[in-house]
Amino acid sequence: MAFKKRRDQIIEKAEPIFARFGLKKSTMAGIAKELQLQKGALYYYFKNKEELFMAVVEKESNYLKNSIMKQIEKIEDPKKKLLKFFIARLNYLEKKSEYYTTLKKEYFEGLSFGGKILENYFLWEQTTIENILREGMQKGLFIKDLKKVSVIRSALVIALKGMEYQWAVNSNIKNMKKNIGSFLEIFYEGIGV
Repeated sequence: MAFKKRRDQIIEKAEPIFARFGLKKSTMAGIAKELQLQKGALYYYFKNKEELFMAVVEKESNYLKNSIMKQIEKIEDPKKKLLKFFIARLNYLEKKSEYYTTLKKEYFEGLSFGGKILENYFLWEQTTIENILREGMQKGLFIKDLKKVSVIRSALVIALKGMEYQWAVNSNIKNMKKNIGSFLEIFYEGIGV
């Protein structure tokens, strides 16, 4: 148990360092210094800087999923649930803007980070959106064409990624949050009964 606790402490302390300096410029020595450890001690917990970075990305991915689920799980109306999903996602980006500013910079530089962890997160995101859509179909709020569910889900995910891209370019989440409701209303007009 002490191993896991110490590993979690390292991940916690490493996150702001990666947020500030990015993967390329962060060093195990800098992280060890922040933790008041010898650099070699970090290698007991992580093979290298990339593995530690991946642990940070995984922690953040899990936190985001849990945060979104807590916010949407008790909402009965699928339309409100979908709106809350989008808002919760943008709120998280806003809250973690320093961390994501670094990630988006590295993303645009062509660095491949997150790999399987991000792939799993994106799959979770698609599944969650699809479940909300299916719930709306069952309640008679959305068209009942099951063949189109994956297309509709993909359109919403693309819209969400487009919002992320827009944020990455101009960092104006407040305007995006104001416009999400309007976007979804227009969208619902296209899939409503």
